[in-house]
Amino acid sequence: MEQTRGNQVPIVERAVEALLAPLYYRAVFTDQALSPQWARTLVSHLLRE
Repeated sequence: MEQTRGNQVPIVERAVEALLAPLYYRAVFTDQALSPQWARTLVSHLLRE
């Protein structure tokens, strides 16, 4: 499946691995803040692939 921009749409499993897993890990196991910039970085890494 492709978006109108021509990029491949990530499959759900890859999106969960790239976005939700780091968010949950950081929230549960570290004292680091969940900043909007950090979340944007996760998304940009996912969409680059």
